[in-house]
Amino acid sequence: MATRASISWNKALLNISTGTRIWSTVIATLDYQLLLSDPWLGEILGVPTYRLNGGTGDLPRASGPRFLYCATKKDDDSFAAWLRSKGFHLADEALTYVWKGRRILNSSYSCRYARSSDEESVARIARTGFSHDRFHRDASIPNEIADTLKEAWARNFFRGLRGDHMLVAETAEGAVVGFLQILRPDSETYVIDLTAVAPCQRGTGHGTALIQTLQAKVKPGAVVRVGTQKANTASVAFYEKLGFALVATTYVYHRHDT
Repeated sequence: MATRASISWNKALLNISTGTRIWSTVIATLDYQLLLSDPWLGEILGVPTYRLNGGTGDLPRASGPRFLYCATKKDDDSFAAWLRSKGFHLADEALTYVWKGRRILNSSYSCRYARSSDEESVARIARTGFSHDRFHRDASIPNEIADTLKEAWARNFFRGLRGDHMLVAETAEGAVVGFLQILRPDSETYVIDLTAVAPCQRGTGHGTALIQTLQAKVKPGAVVRVGTQKANTASVAFYEKLGFALVATTYVYHRHDT
């Protein structure tokens, strides 16, 4: 039975060194409905994890604890209603922004590409730098688990498992205080996959420097894409100030089975 009660997390803090890109495997098909296994996320959460890939039929019954999630367009009211009827709850209103070279501001800071020696600094920032994402906002997922997920995500760049480039921001003394992880799905697109600034350095201009350094590297005609959350009003204002335009809104739903 679907429930929002907390999943048992006693096995959740696993060795995350094997976390990789999210490679999904079809494990069930029923009435055009697919559940796709998400082993990377499942390893961190400590329970089998699946992405619901459309469809409105009956879900395969759970044989034990599991976590399901699904993204849907903002205006797909009928599918959203079906998700709620199946025990899913809205976890995030995700916003996608795009920058097409319309505006670059000046920054007083410079950034550089990450080196292998930056891993521990970046991991600490990733672990402490998030609070508005769908995992931190889900009351059934302890913050410690959500923090671990972000840390693992950032560490995978240094293991060659996720991300094509990473920029880091430094203080005048050379301390790494922010990072920006980049995906290049094609030659015309740059995706900001993950970015954060150390809490003690927010508002000092390092986040702006990271974005503007990327903007300066983007070739003419290419676009920069980034996702954030409607609940993160500071992030929304930040990207809009830097010339990003909202292009899509997506609802992300979670379901916890016990």
